[in-house]
Amino acid sequence: DRKCYDRDMNARPPKIEVVVYAEEYLPAFVEFNREWIELHFALEAMDLAQLQAPQKSILDPGGEIFFVLENDQPVATCAMVPHGERCY
Repeated sequence: DRKCYDRDMNARPPKIEVVVYAEEYLPAFVEFNREWIELHFALEAMDLAQLQAPQKSILDPGGEIFFVLENDQPVATCAMVPHGERCY
């Protein structure tokens, strides 16, 4: 469950940044993707392989994984998986 809330307009806005994959974000990568896949589809062997070894299955072949951090905590992720030359 993602939380929606009213923010005090005088409060300091959250620090938001986009970063690329680092091993420390692996738990968030797995959690966010499992949640999304299981909500809309069925978790398949290919999904599990990518989640368990993103370096080998996504990054090494030329892909990239991005994270949105809010106050240094991952809140979202997106992977660009290569599917041929100049196609993700």
